[in-house]
Amino acid sequence: MNVQGTVDLGDGHRIEFGQGTWNLTDTSVRNRYPTRTGGFSPHSSSEMPIHDVVPIAVETLQRDLLNSEETMQILQAAVDSIRRRLR
Repeated sequence: MNVQGTVDLGDGHRIEFGQGTWNLTDTSVRNRYPTRTGGFSPHSSSEMPIHDVVPIAVETLQRDLLNSEETMQILQAAVDSIRRRLR
């Protein structure tokens, strides 16, 4: 993955965005957790196409697997995203 952006969540935990390893024109996302040697755990840091996030989020929400606060965080981020695009 060619990382082009990173969000630091603390304790070495990051979300990385970049070019997909399977196709440089695809955007991908990875949930990265560090290992003791400074690398990242391939078991908890899988790269996925950005558009796979949608069905994962939808199916998670339809099953009520997140608490109300987490669901509101997603809802607020979606509303903020729409507002930015309408400006």
